[in-house]
Amino acid sequence: MSSSSRPISQRTVHVPPQQYECSQCGKNTDLRLCVCREELYCSLKCQKIHWKSTHKIVCAGEPDLIDLMSLHPLLAIHTITKSPGITALPDGANLARVITLGDPLPTIEIGRRLEAWWPTSASPASRTKLLLRILREGYLVPILTALCLGLVGEIYTTTDDPAASRHGDSPNSNAIRRLRLKYRSSPISDFGIVKGSVKSVCQLKLAYYLPAECKTFPGQNPEDHYWLYFTTLKGEEIFLDYGLYSFDFGLLVETTPYRQPFLPAVDKAPGYMCGDRHDTTRDSFTTHTPKQYFPFLRDKRMHHIHEQGLDSLSEGHNVRAIWAFMDRVAARECTPAEKVLAVKWAEYNCGALSAIVKDPGKCWKQWPQEPGLGIHPIDEAIEKELGYTFPAHGDHTQWRPLLKLTETYAQGKISAADCTKGYMKWKSSHSPSNTAS
Repeated sequence: MSSSSRPISQRTVHVPPQQYECSQCGKNTDLRLCVCREELYCSLKCQKIHWKSTHKIVCAGEPDLIDLMSLHPLLAIHTITKSPGITALPDGANLARVITLGDPLPTIEIGRRLEAWWPTSASPASRTKLLLRILREGYLVPILTALCLGLVGEIYTTTDDPAASRHGDSPNSNAIRRLRLKYRSSPISDFGIVKGSVKSVCQLKLAYYLPAECKTFPGQNPEDHYWLYFTTLKGEEIFLDYGLYSFDFGLLVETTPYRQPFLPAVDKAPGYMCGDRHDTTRDSFTTHTPKQYFPFLRDKRMHHIHEQGLDSLSEGHNVRAIWAFMDRVAARECTPAEKVLAVKWAEYNCGALSAIVKDPGKCWKQWPQEPGLGIHPIDEAIEKELGYTFPAHGDHTQWRPLLKLTETYAQGKISAADCTKGYMKWKSSHSPSNTAS
């Protein structure tokens, strides 16, 4: 039978519980989860009543769980994408690090001879870092939308995967074990995109000057920033930000344990994870200022997109739903480039996550519970401009506090969030007093 004539069963997005209350009586204390982690009960009596009347026919048993901390570096790999070029923007970016653009170079030429791209760079390291910053400029809305589509489509539909029939399974069996996200001991109850702002020194922003047209194009704006949020059933909130590298925030996550043939072969990727805002040991939320939340997992308008699997993602009605969501997030009509990229990246993310979910070896069980971290120091070229007092690169004594911090994390004595907090404090101690824009 040809693939075009095979019947494809409809997939369903399974939304986890959001209210911390007993599924039978509504009590909100002394609760425990059903083994499926999708119902809560205050007592065995309530569980038995609800089981007989409602839950027995839908309970799918114990799922495999992926902790958000372990998943974080995999998502960071997925954000490594090449910018298709600079789009003309309004003039007037006067508070930024201006990059004067020369004649265009073919992409293949840049890969072979990076020095031809920026021949006046102070060092090869500065040249490489600036290129990486530019490659990550903008396109946060399509990048994050594509990540959300991948997570919903390939994790929260695993109970009803249409590929079951293609693997020779009976219609009532599941080819893929049910998979869900958690953070620490609590299930993820929702996730989506946050629109807000981040603190950034003006000179750490980028802008582009085109002499031939005498025009200036502003780069990524820290006042119009976007990141992912996740909430747990216990009310915890976690931020994942993959757009800070453009502002020279050089925190990286180790990605080597996540290597797959279909993913970019990189050892580290920019990524920043903020812990729960209610945890007094973390001050990450002083960096980010949320302004508006856009739920994705619980948005029913996004659910029908995944009903027929990856093959239907680019169909007209699904594409229009994706673009409408992006327009709501950006509070404007997204550009044609943003719209096209969102769909292409969503197809890529769904395909890659699908391959991981279907891995018979369950590769996610080998992922580290606490991802490794790396640090790219601030560009030497702007240390002097901003008045930073970082030690000389050969001064091992002065760099020792930062090295000790990363060693302590590598030994498992502190969490990734605490390591991030320590790095931010160390960087702040070497910064000028007026660090906020």
